[in-house]
Amino acid sequence: MTTIRPTTRDAIIEAAFRTFGKHPGASLAEVAKLAGVGRATLHRHFSSRETLMLALASTAMEELDTAIEAAAADAESHTDALRRILTAAIPLAERQWFLTHEPVMQDPAIKAAYRSDHEALCAAVDAAKGEGTFDPTV
Repeated sequence: MTTIRPTTRDAIIEAAFRTFGKHPGASLAEVAKLAGVGRATLHRHFSSRETLMLALASTAMEELDTAIEAAAADAESHTDALRRILTAAIPLAERQWFLTHEPVMQDPAIKAAYRSDHEALCAAVDAAKGEGTFDPTV
C-alpha cells in the first residue's frame, strides 16, 4: 500500500492548526518541528507568522463554507438547513477558534469573506424566524 504524503505546504498548514489550536502563542519553530520541516522551509512557504495565519484563516473559512454548502444542500426548510449547518460546523470550530487571538480580520479578503458568511447566517436565521423556529424578536 502506498502512503500519500501531503505537500510540504499542507503539512505546515496542518501542523499549524494542531500547534496553535493547543497553544495560540506557539512559535513558528514549533510548527516547523511538528510539520517535519526546518524553519527555513517553513519561511519559504510562509514568510511570516502573519502570512501563515492568513493562510490558516483562509483554509478554515473555505472548509467551513464547503461543509455548510454540503450540509444545507438537501435541506427541506431553513430550520432544517440551520440544524444541518450547526452539525457540520461544530467539528470545525477548533480550526477557527485560535484565530480569534490573531489580527486576521484586518485582511480585506478575510474581512469580506467573514462579512459575507455572517450576512448569509443572519438571512438564514431570519428565514427560520418566518418558519416559526425562532421568536421574531431574536
